[in-house]
Amino acid sequence: MALTIPTVLREYPIICLSVPRHFAEAMRRAGFRVLGDLEGWSLEKVADASGQGDGRRLELTAAVREVLGLSARQLAKISRQRQNGQTSVPALPAQMIARLLAARSLDAEVSALLQGLGDRNAAMIAELWSYKRGHRPTLEQVALKHGITRERVRQILAKREKLLSRSGLKLPIGTQVLQVLNDAGGALTTPALLAQATERGIEADRVSVAALPSLAKLGLVEEVFWSRDYQLWLTAKGVEAWLGSGELGELTKKLRKQVRKQLAATGAVPVKRLEAVSPFGLQHATWLVLRRQVRILLIGDLAIPVPCRESTLTRTVAKLLCINPDLSLQEIYAGLRRAHRLRPPPLPVVEAVLANYECFKVIKERVSSTVPLNPRVVLSPAELTAVGAFEEAGGLMLWTEAVDRLTGAGYSLATASLLLSGPLFTRQAVAIYSLRGRPVDQSLLREKKRIWRQVRGTDVVEAAWESVDKLVARYRLTRFMMQGILPQPAQLKSVRVNWEARFPDGRRSEVKVKRGLMWPIGRWLGRAGAVVGDIVVATFFLAEGRVEFDHVPSTAADPGGAQ
Repeated sequence: MALTIPTVLREYPIICLSVPRHFAEAMRRAGFRVLGDLEGWSLEKVADASGQGDGRRLELTAAVREVLGLSARQLAKISRQRQNGQTSVPALPAQMIARLLAARSLDAEVSALLQGLGDRNAAMIAELWSYKRGHRPTLEQVALKHGITRERVRQILAKREKLLSRSGLKLPIGTQVLQVLNDAGGALTTPALLAQATERGIEADRVSVAALPSLAKLGLVEEVFWSRDYQLWLTAKGVEAWLGSGELGELTKKLRKQVRKQLAATGAVPVKRLEAVSPFGLQHATWLVLRRQVRILLIGDLAIPVPCRESTLTRTVAKLLCINPDLSLQEIYAGLRRAHRLRPPPLPVVEAVLANYECFKVIKERVSSTVPLNPRVVLSPAELTAVGAFEEAGGLMLWTEAVDRLTGAGYSLATASLLLSGPLFTRQAVAIYSLRGRPVDQSLLREKKRIWRQVRGTDVVEAAWESVDKLVARYRLTRFMMQGILPQPAQLKSVRVNWEARFPDGRRSEVKVKRGLMWPIGRWLGRAGAVVGDIVVATFFLAEGRVEFDHVPSTAADPGGAQ
């Protein structure tokens, strides 16, 4: 009976029929190159023309019927259209086509492409197609794993990819997955892509999705690739949005830098700032910043990547624990608030950061270290000197005493002042400091207060009312005052806290008068070139809330020289 070949199958290669290769070659030599060449022939005549017997005719009959059983509607799903708009059957073995048509998941579709290969060869190609963590294994790695040469692996891969790239095949499920990606703007993370595909009834998993870039290079699906920098699946549409102009990349880079800086300081970052790094959720944003997968702990409007890593906050806490190995959370927080260049987050966030840092433990609001802390390693030389001085003095020192010890050890006045205002020390009274978390000897504290009051009484040289609302006070500068802090005249009651300050150089600022002190005027003293022993005149205008300052060098105030 003469054969009638459907139009869609006329270009199907004879070499792809499920017959022995030598039989297919014999048919090709007899002039039968594609299935359309069998039009009008009977299978008996085809077998005879090919020099084959009746046994081969039965095989040919089964193979042709296998192909003729494919409907045009089925083939349209897996075929790329030609330029004239006609659809042709992919030039692939009929059994592979049948498996592709039967596939219900992306994994089954990818597995169908390996049909006809042995287990080892199929495993090698699957490994070479799969992008794990953004990398393809090398030929050397696959060859070493399977005990063959690199060249043999290349040959096996090249043969299968040549077959597929020339076949005219279009993967239907792979195309649907990429349609999901394009509908989302051309860029999605792996979890988001799989979730949206599942919502549309498309079955896909991480392993099968990882093969899509390799299949795209063969023309089996549209162009798609995995961006390691952004941890995103990108189509051409997504590449244009994320990488085209470069503006989005620069913005993301800038935001990542800001977030890293904040995490390096406190271990926590505002959720809104982290969300701005990526439109694909906190988990993806965190990966872009840290380049590692972590758990996100949310407390209020702050996000904490867990486990926490070393930060300025944790290093400061380690210094505090060198002084006292067991501190209350409140004491820790009070110390952090005095730390320079550190703005600690709210107390619950600090507790969470410390509880999730490997070197600390928090039990019933008490903080301690899980590892031995060596003060010589954790503390700076200046901090170590200061702590040693306080321990020798019984844990309590006047500001002037501490400064004398530190300057005597070779440190500058600025360094000494910075240390005393830092987290390691706490102020027990005006100009009286102790080590944070250490018990204070009350009798020693009373003695220090007595000394301070005695010294303070000589600070104000003169204070007198010139009118009902005008008070003039004269100060002789001491080392303590040189920090920009003056004592409040006894005649000046606490009528207001904030005062407008005016200086001889025409500049203005605001000073505070509170708890018997007035500050800050340190910058003006520096500009004026004031030294210990100089006279500072402060004129208070109560009605206007204004204080005017003047500076009189010690040589002008006392021609004989200040002692």
